[in-house]
Amino acid sequence: MSALESDLALSATRRSQTWSARVPLLLKQAALMALIVLLWQYVLAPVAGTNWVGQPSLVVEKLAAWIANGDLLWHLAATLESAAVGYSIGASAAILLAVVIGSSYRLDAVSRPFVTAGYSLPKEVIAPVFIILFGIGLGAKIALASISVFFIVYQNAVSGVRLVDRDLVNVMRVMGAGRLQVFFLVTLRSAAPWTLTGMRIAGRYAFTAVIFGEMLSGNRGLGYLIKYQANLFEASGVFAALLSACIVSTLLTTALQALERLADAWRMPE
Repeated sequence: MSALESDLALSATRRSQTWSARVPLLLKQAALMALIVLLWQYVLAPVAGTNWVGQPSLVVEKLAAWIANGDLLWHLAATLESAAVGYSIGASAAILLAVVIGSSYRLDAVSRPFVTAGYSLPKEVIAPVFIILFGIGLGAKIALASISVFFIVYQNAVSGVRLVDRDLVNVMRVMGAGRLQVFFLVTLRSAAPWTLTGMRIAGRYAFTAVIFGEMLSGNRGLGYLIKYQANLFEASGVFAALLSACIVSTLLTTALQALERLADAWRMPE
């Protein structure tokens, strides 16, 4: 057997072992989920009452009805629109400022206490301020998502910029590279993995920030749907909206994780 055939056989064996190790875990997770659903359906709901704890069958019925009449898509579109705009604004501003401030030790030192304070401040407490400034429309939700995203992305991006190899930058400049060449070939490549990690984490925060804003004020969106169902004491409706939010948030995080993995191929060599 050649060396290539040996490597292929070893790779196939490892994939087989990995899959065989994952299958039992997936089966255990599915069994646990099924047990939870069965206990909820046939024990908890009949004892506590469906108005208080809902019921899986009613949750499915509610979701099916919302999908059929278009309500779920209508509310989801409003939430995703605000989250996408807020995410774009917050991430863009964070990356731009990180490049400018991170490249200067003095600017970074002066701004760090203010950035730390803004990062530590719970964003929910300033939601009423945004409602006063921007009203109960999309503006307040977009602002809340933007501020939630900004500090997360900025902290990661500025760390990536600060960790750029200064010796490599100096070598590039000695070789005649301009500022833009140094930025794209060194700074951007070095900071990209850090920045994308922050962007992945911030994606979920943008989505949940908009939902929180919709629960405070508004007449459309998943947050409004949750609040509306809670006001009607429709526990199954609340769980249906929460399940929708959980699925969408998971999909967004998975997509951003895939984007983050792409940065590994672009990472500066050690």
